Parts: sequence; structure tokens; C-alpha cells
Amino acid sequence: MGEEATEGSGGHASNRLTVALRTAVRRSVGDAAFGPDGRLHDWRRALMPTYTTNGFVLPDGLDHARLRRAEGGSAVALNSFLPWLPRSQLLCLCSLKGFHELRLHARCPAGMRGTPPRLDLIAWRKAEVVAVTAKGTDYLKAPDSKRARSARIEAAAVFAPWLLQLDRLRDEPGVFRHVDLHALVKLAIGVGSTFPQHKATLLYLFWEGDDGATHDVCRRHRQELEALCEAVTESGVRLHFLSFAELWQGWLDEVKDAWLRDAVKALRRRYGLAAAPSNAPPS
Repeated sequence: MGEEATEGSGGHASNRLTVALRTAVRRSVGDAAFGPDGRLHDWRRALMPTYTTNGFVLPDGLDHARLRRAEGGSAVALNSFLPWLPRSQLLCLCSLKGFHELRLHARCPAGMRGTPPRLDLIAWRKAEVVAVTAKGTDYLKAPDSKRARSARIEAAAVFAPWLLQLDRLRDEPGVFRHVDLHALVKLAIGVGSTFPQHKATLLYLFWEGDDGATHDVCRRHRQELEALCEAVTESGVRLHFLSFAELWQGWLDEVKDAWLRDAVKALRRRYGLAAAPSNAPPS
């Protein structure tokens, strides 16, 4: 288990944000859908109603266990990207458009020993690939720093900037209090090794809340991400980050169709983000 990432007022903010997301989701889904452990009885209840009716065909290979956490990043990401499956050419990620394939809950089997890391989405076009990993409020608690400090990962020289950050974490244990560096390094190596001929970007999505910019814990999280993005700019896999609110608003700015407006409205309502996002700058 990770330690508390914040103390005092920061810890209270973490609790409030976590409760806010959980409450919004329960209000949308209904308390009866949840078991005593806080997880859904049926993973399908994590989906927006439009994806369980009207003959919508779900892709194979979804991680049902992860989706039983209705407030988890995987559920938010799945509901965000499902409407794009038949419209991949319109999707904009990391300033790229024209994706010819989208794959949800995909694994990157190359580059690492053991169980291959799983991505919430992989989108690719021509010689470029964007791999998405999503967080709910997981980052509000510190990751297992002992695991990261003891990790010994071997990888090609192109991933050296990522591995240098693991070395830094061993020397400065408190440098990443919210970012799970060990997990991101594994994902980056998996993506870059699976798609060695592609220009690869790892897109890190997270739920922040309408008032995220007012909380120290959210600001620190962003500062850590900004520093990591800069540190791995010259690596084989770059890092980019956005809150879900920023992602959705960016889509609305890019695509003016009614189906997208309806989809974003439903997402904001379910995940407690009725208002437009703050002006906090993306990476």
C-alpha cells in the first residue's frame, strides 16, 4: 500500500476529491449496483446507458475487473473513447488526428518481463502512436515508493531518460509523491518496444474536479508531471498529460457535432464535472 501523499489540509483535500468523484458516480449509476466492497456487481453498469442499449457492439478484450471500479480511470476512459470507435479519423489526441485504428484495453507485450502492461487505449496512424493510461483519483495517494526505488529495469538506450528518473527517485525518494513513476516507466518501455518504428507518445489522463486548480495536491501532481515530461522529451516515448475535463473540452473545440456535445454533457454529469475546466495549462 502507498503512503498518504498529503498531510493536514492537503489530506483533507484528497479525501474531499475522492468522495466527490465516488458520490457523483454513485448518484449516476445507483447505489443498488454496488457491493459492500464499493465495486459494481456487474461491470457493465460502469458503462453509459447508451453503450448497453441500442445495439451498440462493445469491443472484445475489455478488463472487466478494472471496470467494476466505476470511479476508476479505466471506466472514465472507456466511456470517453467508446463513441470514437467508429469515428477514429476525427479523434484528436496530442495534436494528432486521422487515426486509422483505436484499440481499447490493449497490452504492449514487448520490452518487459512478466505480465505485459495494459493501456486504456492505443491509437495509431501512419508512423505515430498515442498510448493512453488513465487515473481516477489514484494519484491522490502516494505510490509504493519502495517498489520504484528497488526496481531494476533493463531497456534499450532510447529509454535512458525514463530510467534516469528511476535513478533519481532512488536518490530523492520524495521527488514523485503523486506520479507512479515505476508504472509509467514500464508503460513507456512497453509502448516503445511494441511500436519501435512509430513516433510514440504516452498520454496520461486523470480526473481532477472542477476546482482542482485550487488544491495544492492537484497542483503538485501537475508539477511532477511537467517535470517528468521535460525530462523524457528526448526519449523514445514522450509523455503528455491532460485532465479528463481538458480532454473533453479540447474535443468540443475541435468537433462541433451534436453527438459529441451530448456525449461530453453525459460524461460531465456522471463524473461530477458539469462546469468547463479551469485554465490550468496542459503539458
